[in-house]
Amino acid sequence: MFRDRFPLSWLYHRNSDTMTERTFDPTDADLCETKEYDDVPLVRLPSPLKPAADLAENIDRRQSCRQFARLPLRLPELSTILKQSYGLGRAEVIDGFERCRRPVPSAGALYPLEVYVIVNSIDGLESGICHYGLIDHSLERLTDTPVRSATISRLFLDQECVADAAAIIVMTAIFERTMRKYGDRGYRYILLEAGHVAQNLILSCGTLGLATLALGGFLDGPLADLLGIYVETEMPVYAVAVGRE
Repeated sequence: MFRDRFPLSWLYHRNSDTMTERTFDPTDADLCETKEYDDVPLVRLPSPLKPAADLAENIDRRQSCRQFARLPLRLPELSTILKQSYGLGRAEVIDGFERCRRPVPSAGALYPLEVYVIVNSIDGLESGICHYGLIDHSLERLTDTPVRSATISRLFLDQECVADAAAIIVMTAIFERTMRKYGDRGYRYILLEAGHVAQNLILSCGTLGLATLALGGFLDGPLADLLGIYVETEMPVYAVAVGRE
């Protein structure tokens, strides 16, 4: 039985099955809350591509890639998948507040996720680590030092194929953004949202003829260290390797 075999998971699930009564004033929330890195080099992303693809065919073709060709992505391709997975859309007035539409549902429209890119091989972009700058659709360059293949494989549980991908897109969660409103149940919502973003990303890659591998297994602490994030407030929750077959 679930309860007997996995007591920690059962305990969490049962204790987050109702909403926590909390006072939450939406005027206290930044309506486009996102991290911004000051004093780092900025790479403006080109306009996203507009590929024509049949959704049903794209879903039917979807499969995990475990043998990436060591070929680069183009910067417009990266721009497209970032925009279509978690980028800002048009501004609208929602519940009396001006908000920007996003391509995924988010509990309370609080959008707790941040997106980082481990760059292996992208034309026009040095290898290293970038943070997706949501506001101006850009890449904030955090490091310009290539991440060793052995390091990438180790971080993703010795899956050597991941190191051959052109980029690994990592989603992190700033848990407080959602849980300050929804309490412990908000943790469930954050993981659901990461799934929405990953599926958008995978389908977007499919329209561009790119290969993907969803990655739920990784070394949380060492990956957080690589991204330079503080684990007391922000942690990796999901990743997708992107490249060509």
